[in-house]
Amino acid sequence: MEYEDLTTFDREDRNKWVDGDGAVDARVVTEGENSFWSGKIEGREISTFKPSLRKIFNIDPRLMGNMFLVTYRYRFKQEVLHYIQIAMTNDKHQIWAGTLVHPGTPGEEWQDS
Repeated sequence: MEYEDLTTFDREDRNKWVDGDGAVDARVVTEGENSFWSGKIEGREISTFKPSLRKIFNIDPRLMGNMFLVTYRYRFKQEVLHYIQIAMTNDKHQIWAGTLVHPGTPGEEWQDS
């Protein structure tokens, strides 16, 4: 048994992703054949957490305890000046997995998680 959940945002299909209260001007954008979520993130102290984009995954209980591979692509409009954590969490905001984006990450270039 496997669990697959692919989101492309094509034709603004969000696949149950919703905007969180940590983003401003959130929307789905299409450039050519590429559709993606776009929003401005607000910096905050490391001890606080506000999701910019969020989704609840309803995983079959028979799969609980298994490991999952989560991949995504991301980019920023300009070079990253400070550390940014892209995190996947449970409902108590305990980080399960994530990507630490380092200062100097170039803007306008798609990055793989």
